[in-house]
Formats: sequence, structure tokens, C-alpha cells
Amino acid sequence: MGGLRSPTLSAVTEPESDDPRSVEARLRHLERQLVHSERLASMGQLAAGVAHEVNNPAAFVSSNLAILAGHLDNLQAGLTAIREAVVETPAAEAVDAAIKRLHLEEAIVDAQAIVAENLEGMSRISAIVRDLRTFARIERDRVELVHLNQVVNAACNIANNQLRHRATLIKDLGEVPALAADPGKLTQVLLNLLINAAQAIPEGAASSHSVRVRTRVEGDRVVLSVIDSGIGIPEELQGRLFEPFFTTKADEGGTGLGLVLSAEIVRQHGGDMRVFSSPGKGSRFDVVLPLHTGLKLVEPKSLEQPAVVTTTSLRVLAIDDEANLLKAYRRVLSPTHELVTCNDGLEALDLIREDQAFDVVICDLMMPQLDGPRFFEALAEVAPRLLSRVIFASGGAFTARTRDFVASMSTPCLEKPVPPTELLAAVARVGAQIPAPSTA
Repeated sequence: MGGLRSPTLSAVTEPESDDPRSVEARLRHLERQLVHSERLASMGQLAAGVAHEVNNPAAFVSSNLAILAGHLDNLQAGLTAIREAVVETPAAEAVDAAIKRLHLEEAIVDAQAIVAENLEGMSRISAIVRDLRTFARIERDRVELVHLNQVVNAACNIANNQLRHRATLIKDLGEVPALAADPGKLTQVLLNLLINAAQAIPEGAASSHSVRVRTRVEGDRVVLSVIDSGIGIPEELQGRLFEPFFTTKADEGGTGLGLVLSAEIVRQHGGDMRVFSSPGKGSRFDVVLPLHTGLKLVEPKSLEQPAVVTTTSLRVLAIDDEANLLKAYRRVLSPTHELVTCNDGLEALDLIREDQAFDVVICDLMMPQLDGPRFFEALAEVAPRLLSRVIFASGGAFTARTRDFVASMSTPCLEKPVPPTELLAAVARVGAQIPAPSTA
């Protein structure tokens, strides 16, 4: 795009000039970088804490909705069974009239649709919370060999509805090698840039505007560019683009987090972001990634899952400081298992000192008095035989100690909200590993 000013407004690079006269400017830039990093760290801690608090109610709401969906299926089956049972009897007409008068069939179908919509909404909330909780942290088990052009196609498909009313989308994709990357995070970056580009273009003149996405190799780096013909960014605002919560589009619902998160994701892939903009002439955002991102590929996980159904009734201890989540656990587990609940790790240890006859222990990772890691350490002394029977459930491991603990353990860790089928499956898998009692 001709005529663009091209300051390198990267969140991770320094000014390029080696002129000694720019030393003061370099120091000011480094100071801004330090302040920016501190803000990101504080924001990450806040986001993780908020995510944990949101995840607890999300966990029991999701679980209860899934159980309600099962009840509605049973009601529908029961209604059919009643009609079949009274057919050709004197009660048949009265039963049919009552069902029609109360609109029972329509009510059940409507309720099933409502529950399904709410479950889908909770799934979206969980996805948002998951991103908040990790604050753009690359999940190592999601790193794979990524073809950047496929990421472009996926993001463009998602953003198409935003773009088509404002501009013509042009894809100029070169031959670029595959990179070790988190494809979901890179898609998130590009999607954010595409939406920003769309919102920089006024509505009503789509044929006169364009958003171009380019990929190319430059030396030992791959460059992905998003170029728009929008309003551009005033020079006095360009230096603030990567400040948390700073936004130029409050009327569009901007939060000021999109570019911050995007820059952090790119940084964790070993790259940086560059911005070129001039008011009235549009903007160009470059995502620059090294051919070798430094991220380690992981072997794909086996799709095989152990059997999730068990006819064996197990004795399960559930520990969580969220009372409503314990109620949800009871609804899921009590029909097939014996469930004992505790509100915190200290209470659970006191109970275990008196009674160790548990087949499975489900423990929240983050609790106010005694958290999961410390409970596990204490359990090693109180009842070491139960260590292999522990399942952790996490609404967010938002301290370095808990993250390191989870990474070092082979103990299962379920991510809240835990679907009922997944909870039952996890309990069944742990129960299946319990040695059979000796007959000697």
C-alpha cells in the first residue's frame, strides 16, 4: 500500500536506529516495554482468577443442563409409553385429550431445544473462559505442524460475515513451509486482525474497499500480512495500540484486549507484530514468525478410549468448595455410585484419617484452605494407597506452583466444566485400575 507511514510498533522489538543520539529514545522505549510487561502480568493474574470464579458456576450449570436433557428424553419416552399402554382402552381418549390440552408434546420438544441452546451457550462461555484462564499461553499438547495458508482459509471463512458487507476479501497466498505452532491460537490472531480490518472500513461501500491477506517467506521468517483500505490510525494513537484495554473502537464493542493477546501469542511463537498505518490510507499489520518457532511437536494422542461404562458401584469422595458443584456431582454419580462429599481439603483429610475405604477421590485443584497440590502431599502421608485413585478437576491452575504440579503429575486432571459423561468415564477408568480383592 503506497504512502503508508511505517513505524515498527512491535510489542517485542526495539527501535532499529543505532544512532547514539537515539539512546534516550531507546531507554524510553524499554521503559514502556517494562510497564507493558508488568501490566500483562497483572492482567494475566486477574484474568486467571476471574476465569476460575466463572468456571465453578459454569461447571454445575453445564452439568445440570446435561442431566436435564436426559430427564427430558426420559419424559418423551415415558409419554410415548403411556400412550402405547392405554391404546384401545377406555382411558385412551382421556389420556390423549390431557396430553393435547396441556401441550405436553410441544412443551417437551421446546424444553429440549431450550436446553440444547443453553448447553451450546455454556460451551461458548467455557471457550472464552479457557482463553482468559491461559491468557494466550500456548498449550504444549496442542502444538502441531501447521500450514499457515490453511489457517488463513479457516479464519477468512469465520470472518466472512463481518467482511463481506464492508470490503472485498483478497487472498494472496505464497508457498510457505509448515511451522510448529498452536493452530487455534494463530487462527485467533488472524481472526482478530481481520475483524479489526473490517471495522476500520465504513459500511455501505464494499465494492470500493478491500482487505488483503498475504503470506510469504522472507529469509528465515514467514510473514502474514493483513492490509486494509480503511480509515488508518492517527499517528498519536499508534504508540498505544498494544496497551491493555486501549481501544479506538468503543462504539464497535472493542475491549482493548485483541491486539494485546495477539501480540502475546505471536511472541510465544518466537515472532513479533509490525504495524504500518497512515490516516485515510489504511493499515497493514504484519505477523512475522520464524521458520523454527522453538515449540516442540507432540505425538498425536490415541483416539482410543477405555470403556466408559461400568456396572461396578464405586465409593467416591468428591472435594470442592463450590456447594452447587457437589450437588451436580451427586446428580451424576449417585445413580450408580456411592458418593461422599467434603467442602475443603482439610475436612477431607480428617475424614480419610477415619475412613480410607474410597475407590475414587475427585478433588478441586484450587481451594481456599488446602488446595489440590497440598492435599495430594498430605494424602501421601495419611493414605498413600489412595494417591493413584485421585482425579483433579480444575477451573484454572492460575499459579506457577499449581501449573508445575499439574505438568509433573500423571494423575488425571479434568477441565471444568466437566460433562457428565466425561466425569463418569474418568471415575470408571480409575475404578477399573483397582486391584481385585484377594481370594486367598
